[in-house]
Amino acid sequence: MIKVITACTEEIDDIEVAVNSLKDKVNENELLKNAIGIISFHREFEMSGVIENVLKSFEFPIIGITTVLNGIKTKENECFQDELLLSLMVMTSDDVFFDVNITEEISRADSSEHICELTKKACDKVLSKPFMDFDVEKPNTIFAFTPNYIVGHGGHIVDTISEMFPGVPFFGASAVDDSPNFKEDSFIVTNAGGYRKSYNAIGFIKIYGNICPKFYSVSISEQKILGKQAVITSADNTSIFSLNEKPVIDFLNSLGLTDLLIESGAISELSLMIKEDDTMPIYSRTMVDFDKEKGVLECGAFVKEGSILKIGLFERADMLSVAEQVLKTAAETAEKENMSLMIIFSCATRYVVFGADKFSELELINKFSGNIPYITAYAGGEICPVLKNDGSKYVNRYNNQSFSICII
Repeated sequence: MIKVITACTEEIDDIEVAVNSLKDKVNENELLKNAIGIISFHREFEMSGVIENVLKSFEFPIIGITTVLNGIKTKENECFQDELLLSLMVMTSDDVFFDVNITEEISRADSSEHICELTKKACDKVLSKPFMDFDVEKPNTIFAFTPNYIVGHGGHIVDTISEMFPGVPFFGASAVDDSPNFKEDSFIVTNAGGYRKSYNAIGFIKIYGNICPKFYSVSISEQKILGKQAVITSADNTSIFSLNEKPVIDFLNSLGLTDLLIESGAISELSLMIKEDDTMPIYSRTMVDFDKEKGVLECGAFVKEGSILKIGLFERADMLSVAEQVLKTAAETAEKENMSLMIIFSCATRYVVFGADKFSELELINKFSGNIPYITAYAGGEICPVLKNDGSKYVNRYNNQSFSICII
């Protein structure tokens, strides 16, 4: 069983007030044998010194990311949401064990192969002492928190974890923030092994024990995916060089996506919908940039040659509709199976598309999440298992533009 405590603060300037407001909610004397905290916050909380002091004030490990907008619900059904908000969810248990692993600092020039080697090195350890006879070789579930620049390597990291721990679900998020240089300015924080803020390391929580998490991930409805498709005939990691053995621009122009559209802000309202094979559901990749001179289409994460590509349209009403459907399903399951908590990561691209209605998705979460405590944050990339088309098993995946949920 997992007991959940949630807390938040909007206090940025007065460190003592911010720390005390969280400690008033999270009484460490009431925690069970093992505990872990997940935190999300605007980077101004770190700039003012609040984050460092908050993490240093608690004895149990805490890990989390910067975000542009986050929210939290308490067990008393109080909901809080804001851009300038620090949210903390604490999981504590007598029969579930949490272990935190952090990679070494990663050079931004490192290859995916080297980043995956550092991931293996970090996750091959059990740093905390288990208080029960757990099989430390196989955790039940793994969470990850990454800096934003890792996004391009996200698919490789997911594959690495899936190979290390076959059948173990993998969930998490990449940091983001609202600065013009968000790839450089987003970071993770932790107090595991001492306070650490990192733009270049990946943090993992390995969870051991008898829990049965469930996962849900959606992007847009099928009605918003254009019918015309192309085969990715040449690609390398996040770059697509040709479609149907022709220049990428030929396919985009055939859909009426002119140079003007590709060069405008409307690119954020388009999605690359990718289907790798018939066994897995279609998934989304952000259209990051199109280099007209080189003819290269840059995606938000790894794509495979031979996959089928279609163009999806991001529209607010549709995004809210699919999110509402999956929230209702998750909340009903959580209530039926007596789940303890809900963690929701939504892509920052969705936040951008909502524009002036930026709180609409969080308001939806408040309305349809039921009575279960949750923490939610916008992310620069989302890791979430998805069910195979036949419903036989989960497969871990790094997503873009998704609305992803974990219930435990």
